Amino acid sequence: MTSKVVEFGLGDQKRDKVCPKLKISYTHMGRQKDEVTEPDLAEAIDSAGLIDTEMKRLKEKLKQKKELIAQYVKSLKLPVATVTMETPDTVCKHVVTDKVTLGDIKEICKILGDDFGLLIDAKTTHEPTKKLVKIAISEPQKYLGLRDYMFIKPGKPTISFKEK
Repeated sequence: MTSKVVEFGLGDQKRDKVCPKLKISYTHMGRQKDEVTEPDLAEAIDSAGLIDTEMKRLKEKLKQKKELIAQYVKSLKLPVATVTMETPDTVCKHVVTDKVTLGDIKEICKILGDDFGLLIDAKTTHEPTKKLVKIAISEPQKYLGLRDYMFIKPGKPTISFKEK
């Protein structure tokens, strides 16, 4: 079954097209499903794909302009981390933030002595593996009580597009 939809693209462009129902495939915990859904969703995907393509094009143009600005600021050889530039229409702020990493921690510890704990942030994180999450969901009896200490914060979806 198909239905005729009118799609509004970027700008004032308008086009008619026949939009078939959409086939959806997804995988969740090793199980694959196929469904058929509304033509409106297919239109939304097509429209979003057009917008995504335009945004990628603009993102590349923006990247080139930012590189030009960064090259100019670098050529000034200023001893500051922030440079603000203004035109009649735009304020541009160029900020350089350096990432500092540490080398031999034992040597730094010797040098800093008792001040090590005050001047160094030590971070340890514990992240669950996909295997642990799968076990907690599919075999809760294997590690009784584990799920009581696992907290799921729903993530934001990542939606991407590619041209066919």
